This record gives sequence, structure tokens and C-alpha cells, in this order.
Amino acid sequence: MKNILTVILFFTMTLAFADGHQELTCYHVPKQALQYPIGPMYPDKRLDLVITLPIPNKAERDRFLQDLYDPKSPEYRHYLTPQEYAQRFGPSQADYDAVAGFFRNLGFKVTTSPSRTLLDIAGPVKLIEAVFHTKLLLYKHPAENRDFYASDKNPSIDLDVPLSGVDGLDNYAKFHPLGEKIILSHPISALDKKAAAADEIFIKSGIEYQLGNLAQGAVGAFDNGQRSAENPLSPEEVVKVHQIILNSWSVQSVSPVVKDYIMYSLSSSGTDKALSWLNSSLGARITKLEDEASNPGNINVLQRYLQGLNNNLPGPERINLIRRWMDVSNAVEFYYEMYLAQMKSMTVYLARSASPQDQANAQKMESNIETSKAQIEANAQQQLLVLGLYTYKSLSDEELSKYVGFLASLEGREYSEVTQQALLKGIKSAQQKISDYLVDLIHSRGGGR
Repeated sequence: MKNILTVILFFTMTLAFADGHQELTCYHVPKQALQYPIGPMYPDKRLDLVITLPIPNKAERDRFLQDLYDPKSPEYRHYLTPQEYAQRFGPSQADYDAVAGFFRNLGFKVTTSPSRTLLDIAGPVKLIEAVFHTKLLLYKHPAENRDFYASDKNPSIDLDVPLSGVDGLDNYAKFHPLGEKIILSHPISALDKKAAAADEIFIKSGIEYQLGNLAQGAVGAFDNGQRSAENPLSPEEVVKVHQIILNSWSVQSVSPVVKDYIMYSLSSSGTDKALSWLNSSLGARITKLEDEASNPGNINVLQRYLQGLNNNLPGPERINLIRRWMDVSNAVEFYYEMYLAQMKSMTVYLARSASPQDQANAQKMESNIETSKAQIEANAQQQLLVLGLYTYKSLSDEELSKYVGFLASLEGREYSEVTQQALLKGIKSAQQKISDYLVDLIHSRGGGR
């Protein structure tokens, strides 16, 4: 699935949050389960939510967790109290108190945690919808004999202190709230398991490999935007921007955002099914094929393969399998989102420029892309068909059918959608840093020369 990046090579998304406004992650509900809402939730119904705060020293925390279960480490089985955990890894007391006070002042019932990473809040639906800028709707569960509720979009909140996510805005999967007693006193906590699983998916799905290919593509996209700019940067400024792009797009910078989204968005059953597939011999082999196909150095090989298709076209059964792969993985829609993001990334400087002509050109480019969706998707159908035929050419029809079967399952669709959105989250994080730098640079130039 990640080999779509071979065709796109680089994608990014512009983002400029207003001060204090932030989008939050929450547990993921498959898109297909949200197609038929029953109606709104009762506005006075009270819900329990769990707010998570980011861990400032996450790398140190991760090393500690590894040492905690390593018999050779001096930290082996040296479990921390909640207070010790907060002191070493938790957010500052000031930030934690600010978040608790924010929700308490709005009318929520607030229960604090000694670890300072979790905050339990409770309040009516109407208050939750207002604070998190969303609507909670009822849906018929596609796999169980019950209704469930879910947010109609990703929640966001107007708060200066950064948050990691919110749990409790849906009951699609019946999760149990995580408390610090589980996190800190159990030898292998539920939250630790989810973090470890997210790390494993990040690596074995090929996402880590793909992120490593994106930095140079980001530089190329910026340079393309510069060529059409009315007020381009100087060579010295371009060198500085290139360095900012490379730093912002590094795996070290983007991976925490991607892994956190996977951790908080993929359900337990989706995580188990995804890891079972990725750890199978066929799943590992397919990931390797997708990594090889997405290597920018293989573009010429792909072009030669395309030229040879005229004389060696696969049979209809194979073509139908690839089309089925495209359908169950939502490949065409994802391609369009990535293509649109790529083109928008080329207008970042134009849109941020002080030049009215640059801003007008940026708006025109985005408008033309959005009105050409049908043509872009038609092109995507052709390109993805060739890409699928090339990537999976060494697989038998039976092996490819097994892959398609996994992606077509409820958990497989969830895994595919979550990993796609996780990539977008990482892109958004990187692009925000780049956009902020460009804005500062433009302002420092006094609007141009």
C-alpha cells in the first residue's frame, strides 16, 4: 500500500494553526462504519473521556522501558511509583494544572493522575461537542448487534498547552480507560503494549522506510514552487530553507507523530490482525516488495516495465486482482489526497508571499487541481494499475489473493486507513515547521525586495 509513494514521490500538507488551536488524535473508527448515522446523541447524556498529554522525554522513557525488562540492565524490574514516573518523564506540573483548570472551568468533572500523563474528565454531550468542535452521532455497528456513537470528524480544541489525544469520543470498540496503576505497576502495561505495537507496525509496514525517501522529494517540491514565484528567495536563503526541510522531514522529527497516531487510532483487534499479517512470511515478503518498488532509484526500472507491458500483458485474472487491491485499499482516493497535497506544497511559498500576484497564482493553482479531480483520478487508475502489476509481479495469484483478502477484512481496511492517515499526520507536522520558517523569513525581508 505504501508503494503509492513511488508514483507520488513526495507529498506534504500545509498547516497553519491559529494560536492555541490544535487537532487531536482519538481512537479510530473505520470509515465504512460511519456511512449510515441513525441520529444525534442525547445532548444531556454524560460521557467519560480520557485526555492524554505528550511525554516530553519520550526517548528517555522508551529506553527506560527497554531496560526495565532487560535482565542485563541495572534498571531491570526497578518499577517506578506514579510520582517518580511524573518526575522523570511526565509533563510539567504547571502544564498539567493548566489543562485540568481549563476543563474544570468549563464545567467538566476532572480527576487528576499522579503520573501527569492522563486526565479523566466527564461532562454532557452538548458541552463535549462545543469544546471539541465536533458532533457525536449514533450509528449501527456493522459487526455487532448494537448501536455505537462516534465523532463525525477529528476533534480539535482551543488550548495553548499541547495535548496528545482524547479517548472516549466513540464506543465502536469497547476500550477500558487506562489509569496510571496499569501503566506503572503491571510488568507489561496495556499502554506499553500499544506503544510497542505501534513501533512494530511503523517499522514492519514500511512506513519508516518510506519516510526516509521523502526529504529529497520535499526539497524538489519547494524548488518547483520557487521557479514559479514572483519574489523568489536568494541562493543563501534557499540553502537555509533546504536545511530546514531536511531537518523537518527527518525520520527522527516525523516518526513520533506517526507512531502516536497509530497507537491511539488503531483498535486492539486491528492492531492484532495487522501484526499477525506483517509478521507472516507472506506479509513480510510483500512489505519488502513494496519497499523496493518505492525506492526512487527504481523509477527507470518501472518505466522499462511499463514499456514491456505492450508485448507481455498479464491475463484478465491478474488485472482484476490488481483492481481489487486498488479498491479495498482505497488507493485511488488516497492517491488523489496525496497528489493534491503535493501540488499544494508547491504553493506554500506563493501563498505565504507578500506579493499579491504570488498569492493569486497560489489560489489559481489550488482551484485548478480541485476542479480536475475526475481527470486526476482517471490518471491514478492507470498509474496504480501499472504500479500494482509491477510491485507484485513475483507473487502468485493465490498469494496476491491472500493479500487482498487481508485488506478487504474489517481490520485490514482499518489498518490501511489508519496508516494512510498516520502518514498525513506526519506530513502535516513537517510542513507546519517549514511553513512557520517561511513566514518568519518573509517577514524578516520586509515583504520582499
